Amino acid sequence: RSGPNIYIRRFFNTCWRTKGVCRKSCFRGELYHIFCDTSHLCCINKKFMPIQVG
Repeated sequence: RSGPNIYIRRFFNTCWRTKGVCRKSCFRGELYHIFCDTSHLCCINKKFMPIQVG
């Protein structure tokens, strides 16, 4: 399968300003911050996580 569909699908499977990826479970070194939908987690690398203040 070629064409723009692979890029469109990749864009819609991203989250957190395209720094995270929607998956069923996160890899090592990744944390989930928000949910993409009811069954997928937004997995983000630890270096892209926001700093919590307060």
